Amino acid sequence: MKDKIISIQLLRAFACLLVLQVHVLKYIPIIHLPFYGSIGVDLFFVISGYIIASAIDKLPDQKPAREFLINRFSRVAPYYYLLTLLAVLTMVFYFHGFRHTGLPKLIPSLLFFPQRNDPVLFLGWTLDHEMFFYLVVGLSLLFVPKNKSLLIGLIFLGVVFLSNFLPHFHNETLYYFECFLCADMNYTFLLGFFIFHFKDKVLHLFNHKMIGVACILLFIAVPIIGNEILPDKDVVTPYRRQLIFLFQSDFAVSRFIIWGIPSMLVFLFF
Repeated sequence: MKDKIISIQLLRAFACLLVLQVHVLKYIPIIHLPFYGSIGVDLFFVISGYIIASAIDKLPDQKPAREFLINRFSRVAPYYYLLTLLAVLTMVFYFHGFRHTGLPKLIPSLLFFPQRNDPVLFLGWTLDHEMFFYLVVGLSLLFVPKNKSLLIGLIFLGVVFLSNFLPHFHNETLYYFECFLCADMNYTFLLGFFIFHFKDKVLHLFNHKMIGVACILLFIAVPIIGNEILPDKDVVTPYRRQLIFLFQSDFAVSRFIIWGIPSMLVFLFF
């Protein structure tokens, strides 16, 4: 078990480097093609799903929901709030229009409420998904025993799926929130969550080195052929990050399928 935990930490570091590549280096020298390290976010979500499933098993029998939500919030929020404060101060001193453009975004950012133009600290859009996942899991623990944690995963699956059938709001903010709830990439958490529950049945299938090589090659290939950046400004999507556009065209594929599944395969192998 210790080796598996170490491998997960290494994958976390790898995912960090992938995300860093997006924001620091636009290209890496792989046959002179762009490589979109944004797939590191999807790998993070798979890892997060696995860790949360593991964390549920370790919760106390008394008030597990409170313990879970406090633990998750205290791990994420303090650092995020500190960096958001630094971002605010930077904008105030260097971008004097912050009062009009950034200030209305501050409260939703601190509440992890998804916004069309991203939080004040724009990297926080990933934490909006994480907090949504944590909130559903935490609330589920109020009425689902922790030894039935597989049911909690099914509840999250149901929440995301049923969000597709909500009535479309005319208010732009609420409509975007609705699109956030049913975004395909939310399912990526469940890949890791269910791997934890069925690891004894699936991990042995990935012991062969050739399977591992195939998983890694697929994981490298998919961010080369597709990216989350809209190639054409006329292309309109409710929640832009849930689609991956192939070969710089306006042909889009579900992010869950083209980036989430390869992330799961790499996670399984490691």
